[in-house]
Amino acid sequence: MNFTASTTPADCPACHGTTQRHDFNVCDYPLWRCTDCRMEFLYPQPDEDELATIYGRRYYDAWGLSVDEAIVRKMKIFHFLKLLVKVQSDIPPEGRILDVGCATGYFLEAAREMGFEPFGIELSNYGAEICRGKFGIGHIHEGSLETAVFKDSPVGCFDAIFMSDLLEHVRDPTATLQAARRWLPPGGRLLITTPDVGSLSHRVFGRHWLHYKPEHLFYFGKNSLERLLADAGFGATVFWATPKYLSLRYARHQFAAFRFAGGRLGQWFDKLPAGILDRKLRVKLGEVTVMATAI
Repeated sequence: MNFTASTTPADCPACHGTTQRHDFNVCDYPLWRCTDCRMEFLYPQPDEDELATIYGRRYYDAWGLSVDEAIVRKMKIFHFLKLLVKVQSDIPPEGRILDVGCATGYFLEAAREMGFEPFGIELSNYGAEICRGKFGIGHIHEGSLETAVFKDSPVGCFDAIFMSDLLEHVRDPTATLQAARRWLPPGGRLLITTPDVGSLSHRVFGRHWLHYKPEHLFYFGKNSLERLLADAGFGATVFWATPKYLSLRYARHQFAAFRFAGGRLGQWFDKLPAGILDRKLRVKLGEVTVMATAI
């Protein structure tokens, strides 16, 4: 399927500006940039069949779950613990935390280890089933945040909501943020981690930026995130560049899944000893975390 940029979007989903510029295509989908807030987005978006194909069981193959699940789990929990420690003072002890897009539950495991009560939302049946086995049926909703229902958990009951690598995937970021606000009391925290169009890696790699994928429908920066959050009922935003903790073994699975460098780097990694392959590396890949407060 091939699209052209012959049809211009009506307005920017973040600031409602009416002037967008077509830069290039991500796979077959035109990428537009708002000239006011500089948010980027795909228009038209992939249809449901295309997204279903992308988000199937093989979507998790890039993590290496089929061959190195224990190593991947340890690495991701380490990363999430670092994030939780950073914001621990902003969340009540033993507070109720909701992870939107919880995948197979590594963030929820880290939250439980920190003493929080974890809940999750996951669109994928594969991921939701794994999380139900870890945390119980009543703590996991299979579907979207907008349709979420938790037994004995009323709207406004969560102390913090986390969205890690989630907001860029949703069709309507405004609706998602408004739904998050409904689940938080005044003073509750929303934390979003997402690719940052203001990052150094975005400026260096341009159209070859590693975050340009057809399942990423939106690409935010500080300006567009602040506008979206304010419109949804959030204030007091704090931003910081987000490091990721990963191993060369994990990177090797990413190269294989997305065919970076024709697989040559992955073949080179295979020659390294396990001690080097599994060493955790702190790297910045062009992502930002914002913490916003419900008002």
